[in-house]
Amino acid sequence: MIASVPAPLQEMPFVDVDVREDLRAGREPFRRIFDAARALPEGSVLRVRAIFEPAPLYAVLGRLGLEHHTERIAGDDWRVWFHHGRAGADAGAPQETPSAVEGAVVLDVRGLEPPEPMVRTLEALASLPRGATLVQINVRVPQFLLPKLEERGFTYEIREQSPDLVRLFIRHANTQGEKTMELDVRVIPPREKHPAIFRTFDGLAPGQAFVLVNDHDPFPLRHQFEALRPGQFAWDYEERGPAVWRVRIEKSA
Repeated sequence: MIASVPAPLQEMPFVDVDVREDLRAGREPFRRIFDAARALPEGSVLRVRAIFEPAPLYAVLGRLGLEHHTERIAGDDWRVWFHHGRAGADAGAPQETPSAVEGAVVLDVRGLEPPEPMVRTLEALASLPRGATLVQINVRVPQFLLPKLEERGFTYEIREQSPDLVRLFIRHANTQGEKTMELDVRVIPPREKHPAIFRTFDGLAPGQAFVLVNDHDPFPLRHQFEALRPGQFAWDYEERGPAVWRVRIEKSA
């Protein structure tokens, strides 16, 4: 349950960054938020307005020493109050780059002429760590890129969000002897998480598994699995928080 905004926060000077229209238009607003957070004066509050809970920001801005309070105004209207908390938290740690958030690399290729989108995507994939995800933002499904991904040992998931907005999620394919594939849903908007999880599960062969990575205990999801896939799965916790939860979900043979 999300509590009311504490009175001390409401009395502080604030900087507003409203990214709702950016998100609806498919623009990635992370740079705007990150730059505002880095410039936030002591004793001030950064208020981020979004159409879903921007949970991946919590860890990223936490490395800048910012704590947060989350306020849900409506189903598609969230406001998060970021403020300076622990003095010097992770002060010596390297800062996040605007293109990387919690294991995801975002590459926006809209506006580029062919073959630049394919070239830049393949260049980015050459250095993509295993377990990370490259999110390509495009205006269409990149049909000529897809067979090249398979040739190079990558799997992908296509999400056509509107006629001119496509997100392509690219990951290293699992090979024999490697650890189980991970699905990090911290980088996925809340309304898309469960569909992505069930698509991943349904794509498994009997006996295969994937590891679900989340920022909280996904026990409600287990109830959903029991209702929709009864007797078809095994559920085992590999890590139980407090910041990261990992659950191994296996399709029964």
